Amino acid sequence: MVIDSGNEGYDFFINMDNVYLLSEQKSNSKINPKLLDARYKYSMVLLGIALIKDNETIDISKESENDNGSNIYEKISYFTRAVSPILLPMISGLGDLQEDEINSGYEEE
Repeated sequence: MVIDSGNEGYDFFINMDNVYLLSEQKSNSKINPKLLDARYKYSMVLLGIALIKDNETIDISKESENDNGSNIYEKISYFTRAVSPILLPMISGLGDLQEDEINSGYEEE
């Protein structure tokens, strides 16, 4: 959940008891659970900030409703809920990429 703090800032509330985070901590004993907590928390906040900034650049008031009746805070909630199951596996997978895997599967023009 995101709340406009009124001081040109935002308060982010992250569910650190999220089933996907807890599952990743249990299944990945090689990584310190505190590191997984930090990855999850900071990634969610960065995604929220990106959505807020994108909303500001398209010049839509943060308080106004858009065409589907949801405001930016609802959009952030929906988006972070959708990305939550894949966030930590994606970070881990991207971090494990090797240089030889980068160019396999496609050709540069």
